[in-house]
Amino acid sequence: MEWNDLRIFLAVARAGSLGGAARALGQTQPTMGRHITRLEQAVGHKLFQCGSDGFVPTEEGAAALAHAERMEAEAIGFERLLAGHGERLDGLLRISSPDWIGIHLLAPIFVDFTRAHPLVTIDLVTDPLPFSLTRREADLVLRVRPVDEPEVVQRKLMHLDHALYIAAGTSHPQPMARAARW
Repeated sequence: MEWNDLRIFLAVARAGSLGGAARALGQTQPTMGRHITRLEQAVGHKLFQCGSDGFVPTEEGAAALAHAERMEAEAIGFERLLAGHGERLDGLLRISSPDWIGIHLLAPIFVDFTRAHPLVTIDLVTDPLPFSLTRREADLVLRVRPVDEPEVVQRKLMHLDHALYIAAGTSHPQPMARAARW
């Protein structure tokens, strides 16, 4: 049994067809079929039933699918572990953030980062207009509010308390509760 056959098995199971798997992996439909046939011969079981609904895993195929997915997860973990070992970081890193986050929080961090990784150029954009990650306008975006792009992975970095201060005796033209709305 070869790992490449298992990759193709997973692609066919996910796509439901040889053509869909071929497009996903950048190969041809006949190549997909040959790999599935070879895998079925190696394990001694039919893994897919071909019908009007496309390629549907057989009982044996469904049982094998869970194992193949775990093998894939381990292979991806292996690649991630070794990716970058012995290599230096280089290239452009575009980061978008509100100006006060960029100036007061990120700039001091970037000084140490660029000393450790001198081949990385950081382009810090403190523009009030939100840059889009999905359109590749930035590599990393820090925002005060959640991003509403569904394919973007977002994490809450921190909670910042904030308040509005005014000098004693200073008159303010409107009530503070109304002035504090943004």
